[in-house]
Amino acid sequence: MGFEEKAKEEVTEQVKIPAKIGEIEDTTKAGILAFLKTKEHQSWRGDTTFRNVVPHGKVKIFYNPKLEKSLEDGKDKHEVGSIAVR
Repeated sequence: MGFEEKAKEEVTEQVKIPAKIGEIEDTTKAGILAFLKTKEHQSWRGDTTFRNVVPHGKVKIFYNPKLEKSLEDGKDKHEVGSIAVR
């Protein structure tokens, strides 16, 4: 079974995206784009070097404080409000 088929099997419910997630006040497409344009995410802890991610090329990933704490605690699932920006 491939990754995509397994992922489809694991989806058990439709999730409604909250109007606000973490530092993002507006989770509409326009709101997320506006947040990214502020570059606030670049102040979060991020990768120390670039990753080579196919097909995107070299990228850095930034983690908001909520996700950073969750990762440090070794959690597999992260709370609403956890954000990673590639």
